[in-house]
Amino acid sequence: MSSIAVPGARTQRRRAVGAARRSHDAQEPWRRRDAAGLVVVGALGVAGLVTTWVGISGTVRLSAQARWLGLGIGSVILAGCAMVGWLVLGMLRISVLRHEVVSALNARDAAVGTAPAEPVGEHMCGVAPGMRRYHRPDCRLLVGKKVVLGSVQTHAEAGLAPCGICTPPAGPAA
Repeated sequence: MSSIAVPGARTQRRRAVGAARRSHDAQEPWRRRDAAGLVVVGALGVAGLVTTWVGISGTVRLSAQARWLGLGIGSVILAGCAMVGWLVLGMLRISVLRHEVVSALNARDAAVGTAPAEPVGEHMCGVAPGMRRYHRPDCRLLVGKKVVLGSVQTHAEAGLAPCGICTPPAGPAA
């Protein structure tokens, strides 16, 4: 069997792959330097653990091992703090991005003239199967789902929390 070369086919395939990689235009919660910082601090933690292991394996006295053990504990704490800091940084950036998206959607709705409607009836809220939060009937998270409307108190008694985006009224305090 032989293949026939089609002029430009490889170039078109490369362009398609490149376009697919660029199709995600949203910001990411972490930057390359964040990951690089995590790698550097994590590498320091691992280097500290390896140094501890090598140092403690050559000692017999408990007092000398205690010093090495302190270095090992410090290395684990350093690596753990790096991971926690990286995750907290991502969470903060995601909350900022979420706020920007919600603000843009609200501005778009205001420009079109479709302000969010008030809840139907006496604080009626909706929930779809599998959701852990209840929402206003006009919440974007309910679009396209089979919604079950109920009172805030009913949803709160079922153990559901209010949505953080459409901010329906909170249920009675437990």
